[in-house]
Amino acid sequence: MNGTRSIKAEARLEGKWWFIYFPDLRLTGQARRRDNLAQTAQTMAALFLDVPEADVQVSIDIAIPSSIRIEWDNSRELAASAALQEHQAAVGARRAVRDLLATGYTQRDAAMALGVSHQRIHQLSRPESAESGPAVAEVAQHAT
Repeated sequence: MNGTRSIKAEARLEGKWWFIYFPDLRLTGQARRRDNLAQTAQTMAALFLDVPEADVQVSIDIAIPSSIRIEWDNSRELAASAALQEHQAAVGARRAVRDLLATGYTQRDAAMALGVSHQRIHQLSRPESAESGPAVAEVAQHAT
């Protein structure tokens, strides 16, 4: 065989066994442990195709019940939304502090008026580039 052949597999836990299914090969097998999945799938595909294992690259998708997948996906969407809202709240807080300081309030006066420490007012009054935190797109990406 010339080159490496990429093959997709799906693994599903049933009881104490992992069942591996290769849709393109119409081949099914099993592994006892999750950490054996990749090696078992690689060996199965190579044996079935009668090629060296080095000539086969298997990508395995772990199948979970659809209701659980939906619940997981919803939780990731909520996390992304929360991250975006947290970022927007931080932007609003920085803007409010800067605007209040611009009217003549000292940092200590602003702290008392807003109910936070003067150290927090100092943090919020710094330029955004001094803030140590990921951009909104990065926050949302990590939440998904």
